[in-house]
Amino acid sequence: MLAVHLENGVVTTRALPLPRRPQGFALLRLLVGGICNTDLELQRGYYEFAGTPGHEIRSRSGEADTTSLTGRRVVGEINLACAHCECAGEASAAIAPTARCSHREAPRRLCRVFDAARAQSARATRRIPLERAVFTEPLAAACEILDQVSIPPGETVAVLGDGKLGLLVAMVLQRPRREKSTCSRRHPEKLRIAAATG
Repeated sequence: MLAVHLENGVVTTRALPLPRRPQGFALLRLLVGGICNTDLELQRGYYEFAGTPGHEIRSRSGEADTTSLTGRRVVGEINLACAHCECAGEASAAIAPTARCSHREAPRRLCRVFDAARAQSARATRRIPLERAVFTEPLAAACEILDQVSIPPGETVAVLGDGKLGLLVAMVLQRPRREKSTCSRRHPEKLRIAAATG
């Protein structure tokens, strides 16, 4: 298979054998991948990363221990659950239980996009187009703001930054209680995306 490889700031492609699937995992076939700012930071030397970057993925599951998981559409989950708390039994949940695991951690070395994915990965709904489903992971990160900060209804909120995450945060803040969010302006073409959503 063809894989992207990042090392010492240089991006190349490599032909690699299919990975061996550990028990309890499923192999994924990448359909669409997003490039996150973290991926760009890895290229600039963040964590001295060497390997295949990528966690914004929309994939189809292949070989798995549980045959009902084969052929499922899945999206990525960047956090690793402890697999021991009460969330471990929630593999059938629509939202990945790792988001609720109190012992979760983000791996210091990000998983390779073609590596095995736990069965608890959030399953992508069939009606969501590939190009939108790939935003599941960054959208989940944007939604976390609602869990981290108590915002009174109708409050005006300033979002600093007009990158992908900043735009998603501004859109998320508009939804639940119709807060008024204001994005800081650096790139007018990006700000138009936020303006189009209110």
